[in-house]
Amino acid sequence: MDLLLLNNGYRVLPPGWRGMRLLYERAVRLTRILCNMGIKVVETHPRSALKSSGCRNIYELVGKLSLPARTGLTRDEEDALIASIVAMEYARGEAVSFKAPDGEIFLLKPLCG
Repeated sequence: MDLLLLNNGYRVLPPGWRGMRLLYERAVRLTRILCNMGIKVVETHPRSALKSSGCRNIYELVGKLSLPARTGLTRDEEDALIASIVAMEYARGEAVSFKAPDGEIFLLKPLCG
């Protein structure tokens, strides 16, 4: 999956890095919990999703979608908001899918520019 995103111009960190491995393991646990509760889980990469939207920043993105957002968000808050927007667009049938043998990641269609 990472190679597919890299080949399409999106920057992703190597999954072998310790921090990325821990993040991945936490995501797997959370996904299992949510799926057991009957909740659909959609995988995304927030910074790649922002890039695919064509928007310069999170504030341009939320403005384009007429969503409220306070200023001064932390990087983690921005990533959570972008991931939520991807899930919203997925539910509307408007997300872009990147499929590979090891999974599927959803990004945003061009919305800005």
